[in-house]
Amino acid sequence: RKLMFDLNQALREKRTKYQKRQHKVILLHDNALSHTAKLVRETIEAFTWEVLSDAAYSPNLAPSDYYLFASM
Repeated sequence: RKLMFDLNQALREKRTKYQKRQHKVILLHDNALSHTAKLVRETIEAFTWEVLSDAAYSPNLAPSDYYLFASM
C-alpha cells in the first residue's frame, strides 16, 4: 500500500496533467492474489485509478503488445 501512495505522490509531482485530472491512470496487472486483495482494491478506488486486467501467465498477451513500442 505504501508503494501505491508513493507512486500516486510521484505522479502528482512529475505529471501536472495527472494532478489536474486531465489524464487518468490505467493500472495493468494480472489477477494475482496480492493484486486483488481488499486493501489494494480499496486503495485503487480511492485514487480513482482504472484497472486493466491481464490474463495471468499469458505470454501471448505481453505488455509490449499494448503499443508501447513502435512497429518494426
